[in-house]
Amino acid sequence: MSETQMISWIIPAYNEENRIQKTMTSLVNEFQGLKYEILVIDDGSTDNTSNIVDVLCKNCIHYTLVKAEHRGRGGALKLGIQRAVGDMVVLSSADIVIQRENLLKSLELLKRSSDIVMLSKYLTGSQVIARKTARNKLGLIFMFLVRWLFHVQFRDTQGVKLCRSDVIKSLSDHSSFDDYLFDTEVAIQAHRQGFVVSEVPWSFVEVEGSKVRLIDVPKMFVGLLKLRFKVI
Repeated sequence: MSETQMISWIIPAYNEENRIQKTMTSLVNEFQGLKYEILVIDDGSTDNTSNIVDVLCKNCIHYTLVKAEHRGRGGALKLGIQRAVGDMVVLSSADIVIQRENLLKSLELLKRSSDIVMLSKYLTGSQVIARKTARNKLGLIFMFLVRWLFHVQFRDTQGVKLCRSDVIKSLSDHSSFDDYLFDTEVAIQAHRQGFVVSEVPWSFVEVEGSKVRLIDVPKMFVGLLKLRFKVI
């Protein structure tokens, strides 16, 4: 990767006091030698998330804390995308630490031939450690509905995404969703607009604390129907 290219890593955080510090410090270790910024968008947390991140920011020039009213994952990501100054923008989560090998390979693919690179949990070669069975089933159900409703071959639209800055800023500006569907909308709209979207396998350890539950399936289905009607 060229020395002039910068990575903007965006973490939306809502009540993540138990996970955010470990994630942020681990990322710094993986980014050694790279030009980067880590933007934590506090999505209206009511716990100690902001205070923890604020202390970390005072000790590392690569960290930036942005406080916002609660809108949801998508709303926080949109704000982060607006603030990002990198040539490459990464959409992540408070529980995700990417291994350096995965990061460098994905960045090279983005630089060479893709507009968006999605890290998929469900491709052959992926390894997810400590992932709960219920959450895994929920993810598989969600992706079945995505492929059925939108006639795409994506295996995982909800994971980490590495994006060209100009592409994700354009997609974000025209997004209608402020919740978890922002991720799916970005992938679908990028595909429909002719951008090159690649999927690659990856390995990571899932950290306890997910707020997604099996009882959320009906809500997810309704949300996907709304997105389907939008993109017709």
